[in-house]
Amino acid sequence: MQSALSNLISNAVRYTPAGSSISVRWERKEDDSAVFSVHDTGPGIAPEHIPRLTERFYRVDRSRSRETGGTGLGLAIVKHVLQRHGATLGITSTLGKGSVFSVSFPANRLRSPARPAHQSMVAALHGTAPKGMGIGMGVGAGEGSLAHALLPRPQPLGEVQ
Repeated sequence: MQSALSNLISNAVRYTPAGSSISVRWERKEDDSAVFSVHDTGPGIAPEHIPRLTERFYRVDRSRSRETGGTGLGLAIVKHVLQRHGATLGITSTLGKGSVFSVSFPANRLRSPARPAHQSMVAALHGTAPKGMGIGMGVGAGEGSLAHALLPRPQPLGEVQ
């Protein structure tokens, strides 16, 4: 998954000219789904190319391969990795304004949002914590990070995932 998301960022860096901007966002939705997105203010992609961007070996501009490298496999691999994780890739672009590559994760593929530490401890002690939530949940270096959200939920002993 890290490689797939890194590919989207690398593409933005590779194809966005100096002086333009790139932003990376992680947004948790009301329904507990989430969207990872890479926005750029680069040259944009013509509408006729967007449906084919995830095809193997497809390149918008063949001359770019000499300038920037690449095989035309990156987005095809990204699409397949995302499908294996239950996620989808969305691409929007406007010529002269930039592009947005977004990855949508359904709620069932993410960890529950972390609770403040004191709430986690109280819930665990009173037996009201969600399945798999222990006293240490919601505390730690990875809290709120993309990796934390995507890691599998821990299961109590004796339960099958």
